[in-house]
Amino acid sequence: MTGYACVEKLVDGVALKLEIKSVNSRGQDSNFKLPYCYYPFEPELQTRLRSSLGRGRVDVYIKREVLPGAGASKKPLVKINKPLFESYWQGISKLFAEGNAVKSFDPENLGLFILNRSELFHTEEDSEQIVQERSVLIELLDDAIKELHLSRAKEGQELVAVLKKQSKELGRLQQEIVGRQKGQLKLRYENLLAKLKSVLKELDFSSERVEQEAAMRVERSDITE
Repeated sequence: MTGYACVEKLVDGVALKLEIKSVNSRGQDSNFKLPYCYYPFEPELQTRLRSSLGRGRVDVYIKREVLPGAGASKKPLVKINKPLFESYWQGISKLFAEGNAVKSFDPENLGLFILNRSELFHTEEDSEQIVQERSVLIELLDDAIKELHLSRAKEGQELVAVLKKQSKELGRLQQEIVGRQKGQLKLRYENLLAKLKSVLKELDFSSERVEQEAAMRVERSDITE
């Protein structure tokens, strides 16, 4: 079943938001997208999610935002991958020294170029704070799963209502077709009889044979078969 749930909570200057989206699937497939600092908690969250939901593809999005005014300990510490940075620097310096640098590359934008290399930088959160947020994450996940169940149940009720309405309409159309079919025999008989009378004005023919022929034509045109 498809469904959606979103829960949020503020924890000591840190805003946490968890979203769940599910779609129909034959098996069970769950995928988490969460901040790097929460990676150690993913196996536990995966187990908790799978034990609470049946089949379906489920995507879970977790967002963590340190709000303005939060204490310094809440703000992530940015660290540089020095060996990789030095490797970049040596390679770029060598290109310019040999005159092999791309002409369109502006040396003044070298700093911007380096800053855009996400692999050069990583952040470290306060480990104690992150451990405290683990219990909040589990609470958020449980609340989101409850909302998702309600969302799925609501969609199921709406689907049942649609199917009942369509089934009723199909029944009405079937009765209408059956009613029209009953009138076809008389109409075919009258048309066939009129044609025979116009063609065979002086010949005598059996009306019973005409009825049989009309019935055969109606049977061949039965759309319910």
